[in-house]
Amino acid sequence: MLVEWNGRKAALSLCMALLLVFVSLGLPAKPAAAAGTTYYVDSVSGSDGNNGTSTGTPWKTLSKINGQSFTAGDSILFKAGSAWTGTLSPISSGSSTGQITFGKYGTGADPIINGGGAEEAIKLFNVQYVTVQNLEITNDAAAVAKRHGILVAGQGVGTLNSIYLNNLNIHNVKGISDRDASPENMYYNAAIYITVWDGAAGSTLSRFNDLRIENNQIHDISTIGIYSNGTGTQYNDSTAATWYTNLKISNNVINRTGADGIVVGYGNGAVIDHNTVYNAGVNGTNHRWIAAVWSWSSKDSTFQYNEVARTHFQSGVDNDSMAFDTDLNTYGTHLYQYNYSHDNTGGFFMSTGNLQNGQDIVRYNISQNDHHQHWSTATIVDGNPAHFYNNTFYNGDGSGFVIHGNKIASWDGDTLNNSYENNIFFVSGGGTVSLPSVHQYDHNLYYGFTAPAGDTHAVTGNPLFVNGGSGGDGRSTVDGYKLQSGSPAIDSGKTITGNGGLDFWGAALYNGSPDIGASEYTGSTTTSASLSAAQTATPMTIDGSLSEASWSIAANVAKTISGVPNNTVKFGAAWDSTYLYVGVQALDSALYKDSTDMYNDDSFDIYVDADHNKGTSYDSHDRQFAIRWNDSAGLFERSGNTTGVLHAVANITGGFSGEIAIPWSNLGITPAAGTVIGLDIANNDDDDGGDRNSQLMWSGTGNNWTDTSAFGNLTLTAGGPLVNNAYYKIVNRQSGKILGPESGASTDGTQVEQWSDLGSTYQQWQAIDLGGGYFKFKNRANGKIMEIYGASLADGASCAIYSDSGNWNQHWSLTSAGSGYYKLVNRQSGKLLDMSGVSLVDGGDAIQYYDNGGQNQQWSFVQVP
Repeated sequence: MLVEWNGRKAALSLCMALLLVFVSLGLPAKPAAAAGTTYYVDSVSGSDGNNGTSTGTPWKTLSKINGQSFTAGDSILFKAGSAWTGTLSPISSGSSTGQITFGKYGTGADPIINGGGAEEAIKLFNVQYVTVQNLEITNDAAAVAKRHGILVAGQGVGTLNSIYLNNLNIHNVKGISDRDASPENMYYNAAIYITVWDGAAGSTLSRFNDLRIENNQIHDISTIGIYSNGTGTQYNDSTAATWYTNLKISNNVINRTGADGIVVGYGNGAVIDHNTVYNAGVNGTNHRWIAAVWSWSSKDSTFQYNEVARTHFQSGVDNDSMAFDTDLNTYGTHLYQYNYSHDNTGGFFMSTGNLQNGQDIVRYNISQNDHHQHWSTATIVDGNPAHFYNNTFYNGDGSGFVIHGNKIASWDGDTLNNSYENNIFFVSGGGTVSLPSVHQYDHNLYYGFTAPAGDTHAVTGNPLFVNGGSGGDGRSTVDGYKLQSGSPAIDSGKTITGNGGLDFWGAALYNGSPDIGASEYTGSTTTSASLSAAQTATPMTIDGSLSEASWSIAANVAKTISGVPNNTVKFGAAWDSTYLYVGVQALDSALYKDSTDMYNDDSFDIYVDADHNKGTSYDSHDRQFAIRWNDSAGLFERSGNTTGVLHAVANITGGFSGEIAIPWSNLGITPAAGTVIGLDIANNDDDDGGDRNSQLMWSGTGNNWTDTSAFGNLTLTAGGPLVNNAYYKIVNRQSGKILGPESGASTDGTQVEQWSDLGSTYQQWQAIDLGGGYFKFKNRANGKIMEIYGASLADGASCAIYSDSGNWNQHWSLTSAGSGYYKLVNRQSGKLLDMSGVSLVDGGDAIQYYDNGGQNQQWSFVQVP
């Protein structure tokens, strides 16, 4: 059980392992497949009186399997689309010559094992060399109780080898999330729960070796996602030899849990990599001190290539709620590297000061807008000996950045002189900033606040990220944290030996002298921002209000050029055969117009490189326009080329907006769908009169007024079938039926299905343009959003309705399939919206699937009033 210290959750240890170390960890090869028998199970057409050895003579029940002996190499396959209620609890083990495999046969939806409220849906007790894969697992009930999706347990039998849990969809496990529940609290259950128990007196302690949890979807549960636990008998370093070896937790997506995401206990050399954990704890009750990914009672753990976002803060109580944590009874070196953390309420990292015979190494990570709504009000709590180097810490939302340098007085004393080297600390928008003097700082870059006096090699100034603050869900979204040419972070760091050899993106270290931050500049990173502009059939009314349905004002202008910005700026673009339209919006509580030069007031610069030659000087196709707040008559263009240009500004709640229509004839080009032009937006902010206080830009640099090479890319796209905020019926080409939630229900997680046209509002969807070619679809009857359930990446994953989370599994793009039909592509998975099994009947399920060219993956949109 988890130990508590002075009523607080034992703080956990974040470990960052070198990629090269990880590669050389020497995980054992999977056992070779022995020849065995394949058994088939069909919940509808099977019979336990059959021999089970063919699809024509399948077994029927779980009890038949639970009482059967199997041997190495055997496979027990459940029919696709079938379902069982109860517990699968096999009694046989494979061997080093072959696994016993439980999986799926046939095409269609994964077979379902529904625990029906039992303590576990699948129980693997004192078995080894077992694989469980390609199943859907659920264990719901009316009330919470100690409850697992899968329990893997051992007792009194020594080492249990080679248990593999792979490609499972585990959801709706109604377990406990209450820390104070009695006699068993939240640490006694999980979607996947690993543990050993003490056996009879004198018996051999059990342990696991080669335990792999990989490629699973775990979502919408009321307990922990994955938890490896153990017995107190094994609770110190002297017994670490009995801890779990070759434990690997990899490529899992965990979303909307009741408590923590991944908890590693009793691991010796565990590797936790390439996992995604979103919204940990959001379904919980009284969990308080949770973290998304953490370890305790473990040795030499490695956490790498993970993404963690939006760890939940329980309102009204003190919380942890950080991304990563190294807790009590940890030993050796814990390595945290190449992780991406963002928007976690309790911060990026915590350690409790109980790590023995080692340190935390935290390197080459990116933390974006991790807050410090934490019991210690800190973004980082570093109680353990630790070395933080080459991380990029970005807080641009006004939350500030705080390091808590000392342990609680009742703990083991203070941890002093932790080392922070080669890190970027970027803070804008205000908030508390505190870097305590008890630590050592060297060769860090500081922006937005005064560098600590102890950093005698401090670098200050804008690090010139490609597009800082632009990260979203997905590790692929963080290229904005690469460095641009001219960044003061380039070649300004110190050499650190044993550094893993790679930066966050896999670039070799070093390219010249060491750089500061998670990016090692290679000389090729001048990535420009990109946006699409849809053709509009109706000309815009240029009144500054942005009221037309064709506007999508969603692109963030967030790159800091000067000062410390405190406003929020967005823009969008559209076009027709006559004009390029640009709309801008600034949320800013202090607006001024008192200067001769527009750029010193609250204003916008709109830069255009119409022939997209990215020149280092302006030519006849390049423009710099400027408009400003409270100045409807004012229009600036650097060379006076204002012929035919329309513009207007308007006050809005909390700021101002503006519109500009630039004739193509003014720019000297003829537009067409597919044309790419250069575009950039700058916002000048004056907070107190006189000169401007700060400047934000979308893509470029402070040299935009003479140099177009860093402008963003604007692609003109053909007018699509959807009008922003209009309502549509979504009709499948194959069946002619219409999408809506099953039975018109409004519950989160309700399956989206097809049905004949009932004329109901629950068969109508509002298309909301998110910019960049993406839409979300909001159900007219219940306000829920169409998504791929659980952010699954797997073929066959359900399409469902859910409350608006802002996650990419709720975003869709449209690709023309010809003849007025479109493919709907999910942004998270890249897979297509599909009618399962090419269904033609009412009640057919909508799923996602790879693009197979079928008409069941093509859709038309019928607009309704």
